[in-house]
Amino acid sequence: MQSMPQNDYYLYIYQIFTLIDNTFATSMNQMSLALGVDIVVHSGAKYMGGRSDICCGFALTSKEKMTPIRNLARHLGGSV
Repeated sequence: MQSMPQNDYYLYIYQIFTLIDNTFATSMNQMSLALGVDIVVHSGAKYMGGRSDICCGFALTSKEKMTPIRNLARHLGGSV
C-alpha cells in the first residue's frame, strides 16, 4: 500500500471509507491504521490455525466506526 496524500482531499470531501485486507502483509510489516486506512481486516486462520480447520477473522478500526459494524453483526449473526 502506498501513502497517497493527494487522495486525502477526495476521501474527506466525499466521505469515502478505505478498507484493506492486511492478511498477507500483517501488522508486523504494514501498520495500515497509522497510514490512514479506516478499516483493516485480517484472516485469523492464517496464523492462528495454519490450516483450514478454523474460520475466523478480525476487523480493526476506531471506536466510532466500530459501533455500526458491531450493531450490524449482532443482527446478522456472528459470522459477519
